[in-house]
Amino acid sequence: MTPATRADLNKQYREFWQTRKLRISELMENRDIVRVAFKREQRKLADMSLVASEAERIQIIRRQADFEEELERAAEDLAPFLDSIKRQASERKKAARQTGRWQIAPRTDRRDFFQR
Repeated sequence: MTPATRADLNKQYREFWQTRKLRISELMENRDIVRVAFKREQRKLADMSLVASEAERIQIIRRQADFEEELERAAEDLAPFLDSIKRQASERKKAARQTGRWQIAPRTDRRDFFQR
């Protein structure tokens, strides 16, 4: 087994981060996943206000997950429900179009809000 060269490692890291970036972009497209992840982040912030000492606060921050990890966890948690959510949304859109009661507004792109 030959040791990996720097070029090989750089290539592996580049591929990893490109696929990771694509995955996060896909997750950000789903409003339900983003909503769940965002609410979890808000709960974490609310819990931080209850911390009494600086030592506890530092420990919590060290164990805290990134928003990207929270998106992936939310996607895993919502996976069984996403198909039914999509189906219900498409049925509502179809019913609204048939009745002509209201128009469906085009989706606005809000990814800029969440980018670092």
